[in-house]
Amino acid sequence: MLGKGTNTLYSNKIGIAFQWQKTTNCRRNSNTINVLFNNMGFRFDIVELKVFLQDIEFSLSKPIECKGDNPKDCQSMILETPLSQLSLAMSYNELLLMKDLVAGTLFELELASILNKIVQ
Repeated sequence: MLGKGTNTLYSNKIGIAFQWQKTTNCRRNSNTINVLFNNMGFRFDIVELKVFLQDIEFSLSKPIECKGDNPKDCQSMILETPLSQLSLAMSYNELLLMKDLVAGTLFELELASILNKIVQ
């Protein structure tokens, strides 16, 4: 989906998570997890990605503050991020997709780690 030089970890309707492939002449950090969604990109290490999942789960636990016909589609939820200067306004449904994206990415990373240990 992204092209040469990337390793897609997980994707869904809201975005995609990937890592740059390891090369000797690439200045990009292949250990960084890149999360692209809604025309934005974030680079996390594994600890930050786990914190981001906790932030998403915390936001999902809050009551929806929006009235109307489709309150779960109203962008009334505030999502804090591991970047202290950055918060995002999202709908409840977008938060569910974001949770799936981040949790799926963490699952794929952990599965790859387990498989690498078995192969070694």
